[in-house]
Amino acid sequence: MSKTERNNKPKRKELKYELTEDGAEELVNTDNDYYIACCDCGLVHKNKYKVIDGKTISVRAWRNDRETNRVRKTYPKNK
Repeated sequence: MSKTERNNKPKRKELKYELTEDGAEELVNTDNDYYIACCDCGLVHKNKYKVIDGKTISVRAWRNDRETNRVRKTYPKNK
């Protein structure tokens, strides 16, 4: 295998997530996964939301360690 072939591996899919701020209101599309990175520490979670009725929602969250590590490498240090 040549060097060129090895360098043409597909790149890892970039996740899109919001950097949240204290007290920020977010609008969420319940059809998609929603990724959030913490404004203080860069911790990334994948969230799923489901509307139960007009008043109640179901929220599920999973920590994403790989993205958290990637974000923290480039994240501005705490003030």
